[in-house]
Amino acid sequence: MAHPENPHEQMLDRTVAVHLPFTEARTLTWAGTDGRPVLGFEDAQMTHLRHGPHTVVTVEGILGVYEAPTLRERLTDLIDTGDGDVIVDVRGVGILDSTNLGVLIAACKRIRIQRRGRTLYLVAKKDTGPVHRIMLITGLIKVFYLCDSVTNALRAATTASPAADEQEDPR
Repeated sequence: MAHPENPHEQMLDRTVAVHLPFTEARTLTWAGTDGRPVLGFEDAQMTHLRHGPHTVVTVEGILGVYEAPTLRERLTDLIDTGDGDVIVDVRGVGILDSTNLGVLIAACKRIRIQRRGRTLYLVAKKDTGPVHRIMLITGLIKVFYLCDSVTNALRAATTASPAADEQEDPR
């Protein structure tokens, strides 16, 4: 067999075209090391756990445009089915894009409008984390209740919520 002048021609003869169906954003669920269900979606994963009436949601990974629909759907479901405050731990988030920032803003608005006195807390790495930095740059630090740990957020949620304090009449 003669060698072709172009070495890539030989490779092209052995190439097989494979057409895979396009799949939309996939989600997988599995049990975490502590037994909590983990929802994996695109480049992120999420867990949630109830602490009394409050729900702690932990999000890790990259929150880009492809993760936004799943994050929105899950936060909406947790807000609609819960009675207490929602604490979203984003310390494990490496990237937060504007789409997911909008998801967090919408969740914050939804919980405040849906039931008076309920609040969405964000747990972020103070000064070093990307989420905290975005909150500072955009001025959203005035909108969200930021905490540096889940323990502090639960402590704040267990006491009178900040949203309830704002509703009191000062007279």
